[in-house]
Amino acid sequence: MSVAGPARCLLLGDAVPALDRYRADRRIEVLRSQTWYVTGDSPDLQKVARGWEAKLADALGRGYEGLRVAAGAPQLKKTQWADFFDYEERLNQYLSDKAMLVLCAYPLAAPRAADVTRTHPSTIRKRRGKWEVD
Repeated sequence: MSVAGPARCLLLGDAVPALDRYRADRRIEVLRSQTWYVTGDSPDLQKVARGWEAKLADALGRGYEGLRVAAGAPQLKKTQWADFFDYEERLNQYLSDKAMLVLCAYPLAAPRAADVTRTHPSTIRKRRGKWEVD
């Protein structure tokens, strides 16, 4: 799960009363997207792929049936979007036979968000008050 900043963790704690215990047991991990996706000033997509592999192996090794992930896109520069699209395509291929369920959240107003959602096999979005599923 990617959550930026301590304030968001407090909000999650309001919704999940046992959050501290879940975090201590590593049943929930909160990772900063900039730390997870970026090395220096650039997206490091190989690092991310290795990270997902390690997280899944760890979860399976601890007896879980798989891994559930909720993530948002990192802050990207215009020149980094093409590489991010490539990463999203490779992630879809990687996930096709893995015990992972991934929810990627992109605000529709974000630059290129509509383009990114096209890289996923399915999407759910709310526009003008109505939910749309593809």
